[in-house]
Amino acid sequence: MRLLPAETEFELSHGGNTVRLRASLRAALHLERLHDGFGPLFQRIDTFDTTTIRQVILIAATDRNAAEAFLRHMATQPLRTLAEATHGPLASLCAALMPSPTTSTKPRTTSAKTMPWADYYSELFRIATGWLGWTPDTAWNATPAEITCAFEGHVAKLTAIHGNAEHQDDSTTENQQQRERNIAAGLDPDFDREGLHALKALMQ
Repeated sequence: MRLLPAETEFELSHGGNTVRLRASLRAALHLERLHDGFGPLFQRIDTFDTTTIRQVILIAATDRNAAEAFLRHMATQPLRTLAEATHGPLASLCAALMPSPTTSTKPRTTSAKTMPWADYYSELFRIATGWLGWTPDTAWNATPAEITCAFEGHVAKLTAIHGNAEHQDDSTTENQQQRERNIAAGLDPDFDREGLHALKALMQ
């Protein structure tokens, strides 16, 4: 099941100090690079590396000032208090940066290639700003799950209007008709359908 938007925002609170964290595309890109992959990142969270904990909070915070105020307050508290207030939400936050598989029953093809997380996030940004027409700021603040859901909705709309390209002939006539439909829909007449299907396969 795909994550709902409400499950991609988390709150840290203690002593009257509150900071909201969001599993945004911007946070995903930065945190995946923080320790060269999610594996090392999860390991440092599990061992409660305080430097990593601080970085995750600052990177994912929706309000930098609130994050800094929270961290200043927690610096006066016992380490155990900091762990109790942050460990669970931070682990959940990092898990939310990796979108869950879709509920589609269509099997993945064995030829589907894996994609590095950094490339995947860059592709999501390209889709959000190109296909969906979002501003860069909107794209960076959206979560990976929100972008993939919106993209699937967009593809479903195009399929409903123009039919399923997977079942079309490869003849010259069919290709020309597809180009004309793309132009009518305001799309690049020669957009990369194979790239589109490859990306959809990664989401399944």
